[in-house]
Amino acid sequence: MSGVRRAGKSVLFQLYKEELIATGVDEDQIISINFEDLSYYDLRHFQTLFAYMKEQLIGEK
Repeated sequence: MSGVRRAGKSVLFQLYKEELIATGVDEDQIISINFEDLSYYDLRHFQTLFAYMKEQLIGEK
């Protein structure tokens, strides 16, 4: 999702995460990445992001 700063994008994602959890999705099945956090700096390249996401997958879920 993209848009202007302070428009509520993060709030929408948090609400969606809460809805997923409320409907039975385990929280450990949800991956959240804040690209403004420098610890995720290397994930700005799609190949690195893809590899990271594959590592986070849990079994068949």
